[in-house]
Amino acid sequence: MLQKQDSAVKLTNYLVNIRAITAHFNPKIDAWLAQQQLSTPSEDQILEVVKANYDSLTLKLQDGLDQYEHYAESPRHSSFFAGQVVRGVVADTRQHVIVLNDLELQAVLQDFSTIQ
Repeated sequence: MLQKQDSAVKLTNYLVNIRAITAHFNPKIDAWLAQQQLSTPSEDQILEVVKANYDSLTLKLQDGLDQYEHYAESPRHSSFFAGQVVRGVVADTRQHVIVLNDLELQAVLQDFSTIQ
């Protein structure tokens, strides 16, 4: 039970900046929408509101960003990735990639060689 609480606390700490971003920008966007009398803004309009209010955003500097745990794949998972995933990617690629015969491939390569 204690391990689950520790994980929940860690996750909460990791999400503090995401919550700060939404808490900061949502009221700014709502106020802008009310001022402009809009209900559905475009991406560009939202981006402008974010740019205009970015300087007043305060984020928490996370501890331990200069340290990381080296990733080592578990031997029991390596067979899955080496076997099933790679076979799936190869099969999918063979199924969806355009197959060119030698003459077509030579023409494509010739076209690419003339691009400057």
